[in-house]
Amino acid sequence: MNKLFFLSLFLLALFIQNVTAGQKCRALALEAGGDLGSFEAGAYKALVYNLPAEEVQYDVYTGISIGSINTLGLSQYPKGQEKDQADWLINLWSGLKQKDVYKNFKGGIVQGLLYERGIFDSSPALELLKKVATKPAQRKINIGTCNLRTGDLVRYNETSSISTLVSAALASGSVPTFFPYSTLDDQIYVDGGTTGILIDLQGAVQRCREIVSDDSDIIVDAIFVKFSKSLDLWTTDKKKKTMEVFQRANTVIAFSNTYRQLLDAMSLYPDVNFRYIIKPSHALPNQKMPFLFSNKQMNEMIEQGYQDTLNIIQSNGSEGNAKQVYQEIVQRFQTETGSNIQNEGNRQEQMLNAYNKIRNSLKM
Repeated sequence: MNKLFFLSLFLLALFIQNVTAGQKCRALALEAGGDLGSFEAGAYKALVYNLPAEEVQYDVYTGISIGSINTLGLSQYPKGQEKDQADWLINLWSGLKQKDVYKNFKGGIVQGLLYERGIFDSSPALELLKKVATKPAQRKINIGTCNLRTGDLVRYNETSSISTLVSAALASGSVPTFFPYSTLDDQIYVDGGTTGILIDLQGAVQRCREIVSDDSDIIVDAIFVKFSKSLDLWTTDKKKKTMEVFQRANTVIAFSNTYRQLLDAMSLYPDVNFRYIIKPSHALPNQKMPFLFSNKQMNEMIEQGYQDTLNIIQSNGSEGNAKQVYQEIVQRFQTETGSNIQNEGNRQEQMLNAYNKIRNSLKM
């Protein structure tokens, strides 16, 4: 009897091994960026319509800020409906207007500054999200938002209720000061990008590890909206005003952070197949102030997202462009710092593990 039992266990284990052999986990990470999310819509359509169907059947979606809102919408579709996903996302962004996202309070900006939780009223966005998410998520997802009390990046996933995911997505896109914060589980949450993390690449890998046991079976694609090979030169033909300087500073910070986050992820997970790094070929029209939600500009960004992605696919084939982008980043930072950063990922992982041990010991 015991021999038969152990033989059955052995055969079961062998069966499971054969079933999972060759299984891949595909993940897509979407960056923060306000109305630049329209670029993500165009890029996603290009991926879906120009790659083999199985290569875009993503198991995992992760998003920060506007990337979370796109993630929430994409999660409504099961595998095999990627073209329906892409068409829905294009329709959403091509018809979107500012009034669908936010409005002034009755007392205007003064009311928002002095008496509300943000300058603008984001209740239209909440109503929009309720229409976007009407059923449980059909894929694994991460919606990244910032706990304003602790400063931590908090990820809500598909195990949460629909109403919680809607609230988390709203919080993830609520830029402090501009839009009201959200309250979840008696905690205050704001835009996930407040943490400095603009794209959740590491979360994508961790969620895929729930599906496959070997990192070499993980494929990660990423769509960036604040990323380009170099910063566009800033014109200096006139005296700059206060807001122009503020906007330029934010652009520089976001540009540097994005480079660093991609480098960190690819260094931390060397066996993961980072495949397509989709990024604008030049600065998007609304990159300096991505809260205008101009329908005309968003449709321009949809078109640029599609064309830039198509160019990347046609130029790099099925292997993608991630390795090339990684080398560009390494060269950039080595030029700027004069240091060798190839082993930086290992040091960061050790520091992170040490921090987590201390945090757990203190029961933080």
